[in-house]
Amino acid sequence: MNWKGKNGKLALADLKLSNLIAETVNSFFGSKMSNNSLVEGSIKEWLKQAPNRIAQKIKRQIIQPSGHLEAHHSDID
Repeated sequence: MNWKGKNGKLALADLKLSNLIAETVNSFFGSKMSNNSLVEGSIKEWLKQAPNRIAQKIKRQIIQPSGHLEAHHSDID
């Protein structure tokens, strides 16, 4: 998933979810504190950083002697 749907991925910009997020942010913070371009930029940055978040989550996982993966208690996102 990315904003524009490049490389055959799902385009978040085309989903009703993106409008719902923008409307929710605007209603919560008010239109003076937020606008659609700021919300869009924040969503794009969040999507852009997704691989880093995934990599950090994997690094926090510890392989136990039993072979099971166990996450640290601080692994709440």
